[in-house]
Amino acid sequence: MFLEDGAGTGYKAGVTNENMLRTSAITSAFEYHINEDEHESYSAMFSFALSGTNKCIGYIKNNNVLNLVVSEWMVAASVDTIITFKFGDSGTPGDSPATVTPVSRNAGSGTEAQVTAYVASSAANGISGLSGGSIVSGMQVRAVSPSQYYSALSGLILPKNKILTIYSSAAAAIQCGMGISFHD
Repeated sequence: MFLEDGAGTGYKAGVTNENMLRTSAITSAFEYHINEDEHESYSAMFSFALSGTNKCIGYIKNNNVLNLVVSEWMVAASVDTIITFKFGDSGTPGDSPATVTPVSRNAGSGTEAQVTAYVASSAANGISGLSGGSIVSGMQVRAVSPSQYYSALSGLILPKNKILTIYSSAAAAIQCGMGISFHD
């Protein structure tokens, strides 16, 4: 059995003595493909000064039929804190959180992220009314450090109607930027 080109020219694929297909290919990151070809890659920014401890500062719910994938995030804080990301909080976001509108990472795209996203607006309470979730990821942020970047190779995946919340263990001014995209 031979593997031939799809153009009908009769070219056959080469195989090494270790049974590997010989190729010459141009590759790119999958997230680049989602941004360039599908126009479904966004930046979501959450920035807030919190006076209470162990409070929710960010909320994002996927309203798209495609999975929402958080592939990276960057966090900076005014004091040392632990930032946790939780799946599955339930309840209604309270204390009048402000709406966050993710921005497309493709300047030529007219698409908008299909999410409900909030950042805390109550310094003392954060986003109240949520409970019951499970910590899926976290990071210790040092105030003396520059912004800290993290990229989850597996991504954090939110199917339709699922929620991701962001918490801070300390009263701090926090900036959190996330790279999100939508795909199967």
